[in-house]
Amino acid sequence: PGVPPVVVMLLPCLFAVGMALVDTLDGLVMLWAYGWTMIDSETKILFNLFITVASAAIALLVATVEVLGYLSDHFQWTGGLWKPVRAINNNFELFGCGIIAFFVVATLIAMALFRQYLERLSRERAVLLEEIHVLARRAHSLRVELMSRSHGPMATLVLGTVGVLSDFEEAAAKED
Repeated sequence: PGVPPVVVMLLPCLFAVGMALVDTLDGLVMLWAYGWTMIDSETKILFNLFITVASAAIALLVATVEVLGYLSDHFQWTGGLWKPVRAINNNFELFGCGIIAFFVVATLIAMALFRQYLERLSRERAVLLEEIHVLARRAHSLRVELMSRSHGPMATLVLGTVGVLSDFEEAAAKED
C-alpha cells in the first residue's frame, strides 16, 4: 500500500530506456569498430573471428558463473571457490562492466596491431614497386640491345618477356 502503481510502472520504463541507450551505444561502437576493418578483407575476417570467439568465451564464462551461483545457493555451499562465486553473482553489474571494458581494450589493441600491419604492407609494397621499376629498366636496356642485333627466335622470346615486364612497369606507374 505504500508504493503508488505509477511508480511501480516507472521501473520497466526506466529499464527499457536504459536498454535502448546501451543498445544504441553498442551499435555505434560496433559500427566504428567494423568500419576500420573494411580497409582489408583479411583484417575483417580476423576481427570477426576474434569477436565471435571472445563473445562465445564470455557467454560460457557467464553461464558457468550463473550455474555455479545456483549450485552454491541451492546446496548452501560456502567457503573456498563458492565465496568468490557468490561475490560475483551478488555484483553481476560489475562483471558486466568488466566485459565491456574487455571488449573496448581488445578493440583498441586490435586497431593498434592493424595499423602496424598496414604500415608493414605499405613498406613491402614500396619495395616491390621499386623492384618492378628496376626490372623494367633492365627490360628496356635488353630491348634496346636486342633491337640493335638481328631478330632471331631468341630475340623474339626475349622481346615478348620484355613486353610483359613493360606492362608491369606501366601498372606500377599507375599505382604510384
